[in-house]
Amino acid sequence: MLKLKKAEKIVIVGAGDHARVVLDIYRELDQLKSIVGFIDVFDNPAMKDAEIEDFPVLGGTSALAGLLKKKVKTAIVCIGKNRDREKLVTEITAMGFTLVSAIHPSATISKKAEIGPGCMICAGSIVVTNAKLGTSVILNTGASVDHNCIISDFAQIAPGVRLAGRVNIGKGAMIGIGSSIKQGSTIGEYVTVGSGAAVVKDIPNNMTVVGVPAISKQEWEQQIEFLRTQGRNTLPQQQPQQAPPPQPQYSNNKPQDSQQDRQDRPYNKKPYKYYNKNNRYRTSGGYYEPKDRPQNGGYESSSPDTDRKRKDD
Repeated sequence: MLKLKKAEKIVIVGAGDHARVVLDIYRELDQLKSIVGFIDVFDNPAMKDAEIEDFPVLGGTSALAGLLKKKVKTAIVCIGKNRDREKLVTEITAMGFTLVSAIHPSATISKKAEIGPGCMICAGSIVVTNAKLGTSVILNTGASVDHNCIISDFAQIAPGVRLAGRVNIGKGAMIGIGSSIKQGSTIGEYVTVGSGAAVVKDIPNNMTVVGVPAISKQEWEQQIEFLRTQGRNTLPQQQPQQAPPPQPQYSNNKPQDSQQDRQDRPYNKKPYKYYNKNNRYRTSGGYYEPKDRPQNGGYESSSPDTDRKRKDD
Protein backbone atom coordinates (compact mmCIF):
# COMPACT_ATOMS: atom_id res chain seq x y z
CA MET A 1 0.00 0.00 0.00
CA LEU A 2 1.37 3.36 -1.03
CA LYS A 3 1.87 5.84 1.79
CA LEU A 4 1.52 9.50 0.97
CA LYS A 5 4.38 11.86 1.32
CA LYS A 6 3.62 15.20 2.91
CA ALA A 7 4.09 17.19 -0.29
CA GLU A 8 2.38 14.65 -2.56
CA LYS A 9 -0.71 15.79 -4.47
CA ILE A 10 -3.68 13.55 -5.27
CA VAL A 11 -6.31 13.81 -7.96
CA ILE A 12 -9.59 12.00 -7.40
CA VAL A 13 -10.68 10.40 -10.68
CA GLY A 14 -14.45 10.52 -10.50
CA ALA A 15 -16.97 13.11 -9.39
CA GLY A 16 -19.86 11.03 -8.07
CA ASP A 17 -20.85 9.51 -4.76
CA HIS A 18 -17.79 7.28 -4.41
CA ALA A 19 -15.57 10.31 -4.98
CA ARG A 20 -17.30 12.14 -2.14
CA VAL A 21 -16.81 9.15 0.15
CA VAL A 22 -13.08 9.14 -0.64
CA LEU A 23 -12.91 12.87 0.04
CA ASP A 24 -14.49 12.25 3.44
CA ILE A 25 -11.91 9.55 4.17
CA TYR A 26 -9.09 12.00 3.45
CA ARG A 27 -10.81 14.52 5.68
CA GLU A 28 -10.78 12.00 8.53
CA LEU A 29 -7.12 11.32 7.79
CA ASP A 30 -6.42 15.07 7.91
CA GLN A 31 -5.03 14.97 4.37
CA LEU A 32 -7.36 17.35 2.55
CA LYS A 33 -4.39 19.54 1.66
CA SER A 34 -3.18 16.78 -0.62
CA ILE A 35 -6.33 16.88 -2.80
CA VAL A 36 -6.05 19.02 -5.94
CA GLY A 37 -9.52 18.31 -7.32
CA PHE A 38 -11.80 15.91 -9.17
CA ILE A 39 -11.91 14.51 -12.70
CA ASP A 40 -15.36 14.08 -14.24
CA VAL A 41 -14.80 10.93 -16.28
CA PHE A 42 -18.23 11.15 -17.92
CA ASP A 43 -17.79 14.73 -19.18
CA ASN A 44 -21.10 15.84 -17.73
CA PRO A 45 -21.81 19.42 -18.92
CA ALA A 46 -23.41 20.20 -15.57
CA MET A 47 -20.09 19.53 -13.83
CA LYS A 48 -18.11 21.99 -15.93
CA ASP A 49 -16.40 24.55 -13.67
CA ALA A 50 -18.27 23.04 -10.71
CA GLU A 51 -16.98 22.46 -7.19
CA ILE A 52 -17.43 19.58 -4.77
CA GLU A 53 -17.07 20.74 -1.19
CA ASP A 54 -14.80 23.61 -2.22
CA PHE A 55 -12.63 21.40 -4.42
CA PRO A 56 -12.74 22.10 -8.17
CA VAL A 57 -13.83 19.72 -10.89
CA LEU A 58 -10.80 20.02 -13.16
CA GLY A 59 -12.50 18.70 -16.28
CA GLY A 60 -12.73 15.36 -18.07
CA THR A 61 -10.08 12.71 -18.58
CA SER A 62 -8.37 15.00 -21.06
CA ALA A 63 -7.28 17.15 -18.10
CA LEU A 64 -5.12 14.34 -16.72
CA ALA A 65 -2.24 15.01 -19.11
CA GLY A 66 -2.05 18.60 -17.90
CA LEU A 67 -1.90 17.41 -14.29
CA LEU A 68 1.10 15.25 -15.06
CA LYS A 69 2.90 18.32 -16.36
CA LYS A 70 2.14 20.00 -13.04
CA LYS A 71 3.74 17.05 -11.27
CA VAL A 72 0.46 15.67 -9.95
CA LYS A 73 1.27 12.00 -10.39
CA THR A 74 -0.84 10.29 -7.71
CA ALA A 75 -4.47 9.34 -8.26
CA ILE A 76 -7.29 7.23 -6.91
CA VAL A 77 -10.10 6.05 -9.18
CA CYS A 78 -13.54 6.35 -7.55
CA ILE A 79 -15.99 4.72 -9.94
CA GLY A 80 -18.63 2.31 -8.69
CA LYS A 81 -18.95 0.14 -11.80
CA ASN A 82 -16.15 -2.39 -11.72
CA ARG A 83 -15.50 -2.63 -15.47
CA ASP A 84 -15.41 1.16 -15.84
CA ARG A 85 -13.01 1.42 -12.93
CA GLU A 86 -10.78 -1.26 -14.45
CA LYS A 87 -10.67 0.61 -17.76
CA LEU A 88 -9.77 3.92 -16.12
CA VAL A 89 -7.09 2.39 -13.92
CA THR A 90 -5.50 0.82 -16.98
CA GLU A 91 -5.55 4.16 -18.80
CA ILE A 92 -4.14 6.38 -16.06
CA THR A 93 -1.41 3.94 -15.02
CA ALA A 94 -0.35 3.75 -18.66
CA MET A 95 -0.13 7.56 -18.62
CA GLY A 96 2.23 7.45 -15.66
CA PHE A 97 -0.01 7.96 -12.63
CA THR A 98 0.62 6.06 -9.41
CA LEU A 99 -2.39 4.67 -7.54
CA VAL A 100 -2.92 5.48 -3.89
CA SER A 101 -5.39 3.87 -1.48
CA ALA A 102 -7.89 5.56 0.84
CA ILE A 103 -8.43 3.73 4.14
CA HIS A 104 -10.81 5.13 6.74
CA PRO A 105 -9.23 5.42 10.21
CA SER A 106 -12.07 3.41 11.78
CA ALA A 107 -11.35 0.41 9.55
CA THR A 108 -9.60 -2.51 11.23
CA ILE A 109 -6.74 -3.78 9.09
CA SER A 110 -4.48 -6.59 10.27
CA LYS A 111 -0.76 -5.96 10.05
CA LYS A 112 -0.54 -9.30 8.27
CA ALA A 113 -3.06 -8.28 5.59
CA GLU A 114 -1.97 -7.07 2.15
CA ILE A 115 -3.71 -4.08 0.58
CA GLY A 116 -3.10 -3.41 -3.10
CA PRO A 117 -2.77 0.04 -4.73
CA GLY A 118 -5.82 2.19 -5.38
CA CYS A 119 -8.10 0.48 -2.84
CA MET A 120 -10.99 2.23 -1.12
CA ILE A 121 -11.70 0.86 2.37
CA CYS A 122 -14.62 2.54 4.10
CA ALA A 123 -15.58 3.08 7.72
CA GLY A 124 -16.04 0.05 9.95
CA SER A 125 -14.55 -2.45 7.52
CA ILE A 126 -12.52 -5.38 8.83
CA VAL A 127 -9.64 -7.13 7.08
CA VAL A 128 -8.27 -10.06 9.07
CA THR A 129 -4.84 -11.64 9.05
CA ASN A 130 -3.35 -12.99 5.82
CA ALA A 131 -6.16 -11.53 3.71
CA LYS A 132 -5.11 -10.06 0.37
CA LEU A 133 -6.78 -7.25 -1.58
CA GLY A 134 -5.78 -6.63 -5.18
CA THR A 135 -5.64 -3.42 -7.20
CA SER A 136 -8.48 -0.90 -6.92
CA VAL A 137 -10.69 -3.05 -4.68
CA ILE A 138 -13.63 -1.31 -3.01
CA LEU A 139 -14.51 -2.45 0.50
CA ASN A 140 -17.66 -0.61 1.50
CA THR A 141 -18.96 0.36 4.93
CA GLY A 142 -18.95 -2.40 7.54
CA ALA A 143 -17.78 -5.19 5.24
CA SER A 144 -15.86 -8.05 6.82
CA VAL A 145 -13.06 -10.01 5.14
CA ASP A 146 -11.89 -12.95 7.21
CA HIS A 147 -8.56 -14.72 7.34
CA ASN A 148 -6.79 -15.90 4.19
CA CYS A 149 -9.37 -14.38 1.84
CA ILE A 150 -8.22 -13.24 -1.58
CA ILE A 151 -10.07 -10.40 -3.29
CA SER A 152 -8.85 -9.96 -6.83
CA ASP A 153 -8.39 -6.73 -8.78
CA PHE A 154 -11.36 -4.40 -9.32
CA ALA A 155 -13.76 -6.43 -7.17
CA GLN A 156 -16.26 -4.63 -4.96
CA ILE A 157 -17.61 -5.75 -1.59
CA ALA A 158 -20.85 -3.96 -0.68
CA PRO A 159 -21.82 -2.75 2.83
CA GLY A 160 -22.44 -5.42 5.44
CA VAL A 161 -21.01 -8.32 3.43
CA ARG A 162 -19.52 -11.22 5.41
CA LEU A 163 -16.76 -13.28 3.85
CA ALA A 164 -15.76 -16.36 5.85
CA GLY A 165 -12.21 -17.65 5.89
CA ARG A 166 -10.35 -18.61 2.68
CA VAL A 167 -12.94 -17.16 0.30
CA ASN A 168 -11.57 -16.34 -3.15
CA ILE A 169 -13.26 -13.44 -4.97
CA GLY A 170 -12.55 -13.25 -8.69
CA LYS A 171 -11.58 -10.23 -10.72
CA GLY A 172 -14.29 -7.60 -11.12
CA ALA A 173 -16.85 -9.47 -8.99
CA MET A 174 -19.65 -7.55 -7.30
CA ILE A 175 -20.78 -8.90 -3.91
CA GLY A 176 -24.15 -7.34 -3.06
CA ILE A 177 -25.16 -5.69 0.19
CA GLY A 178 -25.73 -7.91 3.19
CA SER A 179 -24.73 -11.14 1.46
CA SER A 180 -22.59 -13.84 3.03
CA ILE A 181 -20.20 -16.37 1.54
CA LYS A 182 -19.34 -19.73 3.06
CA GLN A 183 -15.76 -20.51 4.02
CA GLY A 184 -13.55 -21.83 1.26
CA SER A 185 -15.88 -20.78 -1.57
CA THR A 186 -14.58 -19.49 -4.88
CA ILE A 187 -16.43 -16.70 -6.67
CA GLY A 188 -15.57 -16.43 -10.35
CA GLU A 189 -14.61 -13.36 -12.36
CA TYR A 190 -17.26 -10.69 -12.95
CA VAL A 191 -19.80 -12.57 -10.87
CA THR A 192 -22.69 -10.63 -9.33
CA VAL A 193 -24.01 -11.83 -5.98
CA GLY A 194 -27.44 -10.38 -5.24
CA SER A 195 -28.33 -8.50 -2.08
CA GLY A 196 -28.82 -10.71 0.97
CA ALA A 197 -27.75 -13.90 -0.82
CA ALA A 198 -26.12 -16.79 1.02
CA VAL A 199 -23.46 -18.40 -1.14
CA VAL A 200 -22.71 -21.98 -0.06
CA LYS A 201 -20.89 -23.30 -3.13
CA ASP A 202 -18.49 -22.15 -5.84
CA ILE A 203 -19.83 -19.77 -8.51
CA PRO A 204 -18.46 -19.91 -12.08
CA ASN A 205 -17.41 -16.82 -14.04
CA ASN A 206 -19.87 -14.21 -15.32
CA MET A 207 -22.86 -15.55 -13.40
CA THR A 208 -25.49 -13.69 -11.38
CA VAL A 209 -26.75 -15.51 -8.29
CA VAL A 210 -29.53 -14.58 -5.89
CA GLY A 211 -31.44 -16.03 -2.97
CA VAL A 212 -30.89 -18.23 0.06
CA PRO A 213 -29.14 -20.45 -0.76
CA ALA A 214 -27.79 -18.58 -3.77
CA ILE A 215 -28.75 -19.98 -7.19
CA SER A 216 -28.44 -18.57 -10.69
CA LYS A 217 -30.83 -15.79 -11.57
CA GLN A 218 -32.17 -17.83 -14.50
CA GLU A 219 -32.96 -20.80 -12.25
CA TRP A 220 -34.58 -18.48 -9.72
CA GLU A 221 -36.82 -16.96 -12.39
CA GLN A 222 -37.82 -20.44 -13.57
CA GLN A 223 -38.81 -21.42 -10.05
CA ILE A 224 -40.87 -18.27 -9.63
CA GLU A 225 -42.65 -18.92 -12.94
CA PHE A 226 -43.34 -22.53 -11.99
CA LEU A 227 -44.84 -21.52 -8.65
CA ARG A 228 -46.92 -18.83 -10.34
CA THR A 229 -48.39 -21.15 -12.97
CA GLN A 230 -48.32 -24.68 -11.57
CA GLY A 231 -47.26 -24.44 -7.98
CA ARG A 232 -50.83 -24.46 -6.67
CA ASN A 233 -51.48 -27.87 -8.26
CA THR A 234 -48.42 -29.40 -6.60
CA LEU A 235 -49.50 -28.52 -3.09
CA PRO A 236 -51.15 -31.29 -1.03
CA GLN A 237 -54.91 -31.03 -1.18
CA GLN A 238 -56.42 -30.02 2.11
CA GLN A 239 -59.32 -32.12 3.32
CA PRO A 240 -62.47 -30.15 4.18
CA GLN A 241 -62.76 -29.64 7.87
CA GLN A 242 -65.55 -31.60 9.50
CA ALA A 243 -67.68 -30.13 12.22
CA PRO A 244 -66.72 -31.42 15.66
CA PRO A 245 -69.14 -33.90 17.23
CA PRO A 246 -71.78 -32.30 19.43
CA GLN A 247 -70.73 -31.99 23.01
CA PRO A 248 -73.06 -33.05 25.82
CA GLN A 249 -74.88 -30.21 27.47
CA TYR A 250 -73.42 -31.09 30.84
CA SER A 251 -69.96 -32.42 31.50
CA ASN A 252 -70.69 -35.39 33.78
CA ASN A 253 -70.25 -39.08 33.28
CA LYS A 254 -73.84 -40.11 33.99
CA PRO A 255 -76.33 -40.69 31.17
CA GLN A 256 -78.46 -37.67 30.38
CA ASP A 257 -82.23 -37.72 30.68
CA SER A 258 -84.16 -36.43 27.76
CA GLN A 259 -86.35 -33.39 28.08
CA GLN A 260 -89.44 -35.57 27.73
CA ASP A 261 -88.25 -37.88 30.52
CA ARG A 262 -87.84 -34.93 32.82
CA GLN A 263 -91.31 -33.66 32.02
CA ASP A 264 -92.92 -37.09 32.59
CA ARG A 265 -91.12 -37.79 35.84
CA PRO A 266 -93.36 -37.31 38.92
CA TYR A 267 -92.34 -34.73 41.43
CA ASN A 268 -90.31 -36.20 44.29
CA LYS A 269 -90.67 -34.56 47.67
CA LYS A 270 -87.60 -36.20 49.17
CA PRO A 271 -84.82 -33.91 50.37
CA TYR A 272 -82.73 -32.27 47.67
CA LYS A 273 -78.97 -32.30 47.48
CA TYR A 274 -77.47 -29.26 45.79
CA TYR A 275 -74.51 -29.54 43.37
CA ASN A 276 -72.91 -26.22 42.63
CA LYS A 277 -71.13 -27.69 39.57
CA ASN A 278 -73.33 -27.32 36.47
CA ASN A 279 -75.97 -25.59 38.66
CA ARG A 280 -78.15 -28.72 38.86
CA TYR A 281 -80.19 -30.43 41.58
CA ARG A 282 -80.28 -34.12 42.33
CA THR A 283 -82.95 -36.15 44.13
CA SER A 284 -83.44 -39.85 44.55
CA GLY A 285 -85.68 -39.70 41.53
CA GLY A 286 -83.10 -38.19 39.16
CA TYR A 287 -81.69 -34.85 38.04
CA TYR A 288 -83.69 -31.65 37.74
CA GLU A 289 -82.94 -28.33 36.16
CA PRO A 290 -83.20 -25.22 38.37
CA LYS A 291 -86.38 -24.23 36.52
CA ASP A 292 -87.99 -27.53 37.63
CA ARG A 293 -87.44 -26.76 41.31
CA PRO A 294 -90.66 -26.25 43.25
CA GLN A 295 -91.46 -22.56 43.57
CA ASN A 296 -93.30 -22.72 46.91
CA GLY A 297 -90.42 -23.74 49.13
CA GLY A 298 -87.00 -22.72 50.38
CA TYR A 299 -83.97 -24.05 52.10
CA GLU A 300 -82.71 -23.72 55.61
CA SER A 301 -79.07 -23.93 54.54
CA SER A 302 -77.24 -22.52 51.54
CA SER A 303 -74.06 -24.57 51.98
CA PRO A 304 -73.25 -26.79 48.98
CA ASP A 305 -73.08 -30.57 49.26
CA THR A 306 -75.30 -30.70 52.36
CA ASP A 307 -78.82 -32.04 52.73
CA ARG A 308 -81.40 -29.29 53.06
CA LYS A 309 -85.03 -29.75 54.01
CA ARG A 310 -87.93 -27.78 52.65
CA LYS A 311 -89.60 -25.46 55.15
CA ASP A 312 -93.05 -26.92 54.54
CA ASP A 313 -91.94 -30.56 55.30
